[in-house]
Amino acid sequence: MVRKRQRHLLIIGGGVFQVPAIKAAKSMGLNVVVTDYNGDAEGMLMADYPIEVSTRNINLTVNAAKQFHSSCPLDGVMTVGTDASQTVAAVANALNLPGIPFEVAERSTDKIKMRRRLHEMGVAVPNFRPVWTIDDLNTAIKEMPLPLVIKPCDNMGARGVKMIREAHEASSAFHEAKEASISGKLIVEEFMEGPELSLDALVFDGRIQVTG
Repeated sequence: MVRKRQRHLLIIGGGVFQVPAIKAAKSMGLNVVVTDYNGDAEGMLMADYPIEVSTRNINLTVNAAKQFHSSCPLDGVMTVGTDASQTVAAVANALNLPGIPFEVAERSTDKIKMRRRLHEMGVAVPNFRPVWTIDDLNTAIKEMPLPLVIKPCDNMGARGVKMIREAHEASSAFHEAKEASISGKLIVEEFMEGPELSLDALVFDGRIQVTG
């Protein structure tokens, strides 16, 4: 009788937001590989195979996944509750696992590329400008009506998001947003008043399943 190969799932991130996914995967009988920079993270302690590497370090994560995969094939890679979509996509693409193309993951996490793509596809987006320097921001303030919102183009959870109601607020808002940016690239956009709607959904085989 041929013994069925044990399946392995790589979960990017070992923090509290990933713990439910780790528990679910283990309850399904999967061997769980977890990557996180913190070896003492709760999810890392639960993992069958913990690998210490930052979720944001794409190259090191891909290399670690390749090394593991060479001796113990991975069957999938995922994350939940992190901004590591590009890392997941890079691993999936490198190992030919199910996943989205890297450029799609990049557009979903880079607010400037996201808005440009949405605009190209005819989806209404707020008027915006990319910002690298305080001079870029001052130019945008001259060209766009206040109030404006400035934020990192590559972070989530409202980190570094500031409203600019008056021109004299630009400098402090710029520096706070800059500190929260991974790359240093910011986006300033017109303020849109109204309710904020948010949802979680899974797209599979062309179908959208709302999950929360």
